[in-house]
Amino acid sequence: MGVDILEARLSMDDSDCSLGGVVGGRPIRCQGLEWVRRSVPVIINREQVMAMVKCKECGESVSTKAKMCPGCGAPAPKKGIGIIGLLAVGFVGYIAYQAGGPLADYAERVEVERSQGGYSQSKAQIAPKPPAWYFGEFSDEMTGEVTKVARLHSVNTTQFDWPYSLPKGSTLSLVIRKTGKWQDAYFSIDKGQMLCSASKCDFRIKIGDSEAELWPGIQSPTYDSDVIFIENDYTLRQALKAGRPLKVGIKFHKAGERVFEFETAGYKPI
Repeated sequence: MGVDILEARLSMDDSDCSLGGVVGGRPIRCQGLEWVRRSVPVIINREQVMAMVKCKECGESVSTKAKMCPGCGAPAPKKGIGIIGLLAVGFVGYIAYQAGGPLADYAERVEVERSQGGYSQSKAQIAPKPPAWYFGEFSDEMTGEVTKVARLHSVNTTQFDWPYSLPKGSTLSLVIRKTGKWQDAYFSIDKGQMLCSASKCDFRIKIGDSEAELWPGIQSPTYDSDVIFIENDYTLRQALKAGRPLKVGIKFHKAGERVFEFETAGYKPI
């Protein structure tokens, strides 16, 4: 395997980075090959990997291109490139493949991102998080009336004892509903028993930097213990429009008060 099969030339001049030839039907490019010039300071060709061998008859050094030994006239032995030569050629071929493919493509992407003001990884670290709100709607099968819904999960969870325990804890959800001109809002827990009855159903809420307040809640019409309806839903919606964070403290059966936090940015009135 010589220069007629694999031609690869590495320019040692920093001002002229060039790598010529074709490997595996792919053109070899030069981007990102500064380290290749440092790592491969030799050029592999036929003259280097097939140089001189010893004559079996007289021990004289004979060129692998010679037809006979200049010392005794015996036919010159032929010798391949050997294991080391194969490894060297294979290494150069691998470097050339990387130069024409993944390495060059990566270098090009980095260059483009640098020209646009930074790496994509740095941009991802400072990119704003997408809104956590879910917006949807559903229709009543009997009346065809459409109900719009906006739902937001708390950023933290809480763990209850059996039988309300979950592997990753329970999340509190804030739900806003609108059917026609009628609107309401409620809190719902994944699994747990809220202390809410017809006589007493309140919770604490902290909006932004304001002081925590005690708000009245409304028991679910179906007496569900995992839902509390919010009486001051209009005030709550105004806070959501302003994107103010919330902290909500709700009392649970045999678990005391648990506090949940909400990042409300991204809310869109429904």
